Amino acid sequence: MMSSSRGYFIGQIVDELSAIAHQVEMRGKIGDLALNSLLENFFRDILNTVHNWNLANLNKHRSNEPGLDLGDIYSKVAVQVTATASSQKVKKTLEKVTNEHLLQYNRIIILAIGSKQGSYTLDTPDVARIGFSEANIWDMTDLIRDAVMLPILKLQDLHRLIMAETVRIRVELEVRGEDGKFPTSLEDYVEPRSGVVLTDGSLFVTSATAEEIYGDETEAAASDLNGFADALSELPRISREFLAWMLSWREERPGAGAWGYHVNADQIDRRSKYGDTVGELRFLADRRFISYDEPEDHEYHKSGYWRFHFPGAKRDGFDGAFLDFLKDRQLEPKSVIVSLDFSVFGNTP
Repeated sequence: MMSSSRGYFIGQIVDELSAIAHQVEMRGKIGDLALNSLLENFFRDILNTVHNWNLANLNKHRSNEPGLDLGDIYSKVAVQVTATASSQKVKKTLEKVTNEHLLQYNRIIILAIGSKQGSYTLDTPDVARIGFSEANIWDMTDLIRDAVMLPILKLQDLHRLIMAETVRIRVELEVRGEDGKFPTSLEDYVEPRSGVVLTDGSLFVTSATAEEIYGDETEAAASDLNGFADALSELPRISREFLAWMLSWREERPGAGAWGYHVNADQIDRRSKYGDTVGELRFLADRRFISYDEPEDHEYHKSGYWRFHFPGAKRDGFDGAFLDFLKDRQLEPKSVIVSLDFSVFGNTP
């Protein structure tokens, strides 16, 4: 299991860094070799993780630190992050390394996000002055080589860092197409508000529980159904799925001043393997779909309960009528809560 996890982390790290290198090379072919602070900070964090350095961005308080982008005065190492490491680029970078730099750093590295040359002729006076050699020129292959040697926990940290940032990095590196648009927009990464299929409630009011509550007031029933549907549409799909799953464990529970549908809080905690269970509960409570009932003082040994609410519906007893209708037709709450298709309750207006 450990080796398969290691292989998974390494595979994704290689794929993402290779994709970024390819994008940088493509930009270079159209003459765009500029790198911004987003990329500098991205590789700063990678180098710090891989080599246990404490590099800081030297351009943070000035537009450009001559010859250097990142520096760690404790490890005495500095890095120039560049799109390409041609002989000319290396020469110009070394020319900009000052004697003041050499008092702070005894190792200068040039990191090429694209590819470095197969070989270099390093015979300028600055090479001797700085103590520079070809081994100080790195590209993605060198970075990946060092990364794969990390212990598994550090490798996992590196994987998490890279996967959290690569979408932003790759979008930043996109080249505008002939139509003037970029290949990716924010719309590719956000969930739009879901559409709702409304109902006239004509079937709903024929059910026993709903008839007791609404009688022949079909419009009031439809208003409650559609109001609840609209409130649900404000939730992301994953939150609707979580709410529907919670409802599958519901129970009627008198007490705390009112009847209603609840679910045991410990039941949810123990059954949910979802990584953001706390966040979903917090969000659903904020949107008033659930509320928490603390155990009474004399029930310290008992569980708390999540009480269900149905925002958008005004008539008392709507919750029972809604759930009974679905139960009578052998439907789970998720069949309408997740899809937002309320046509099962009657004709579509």
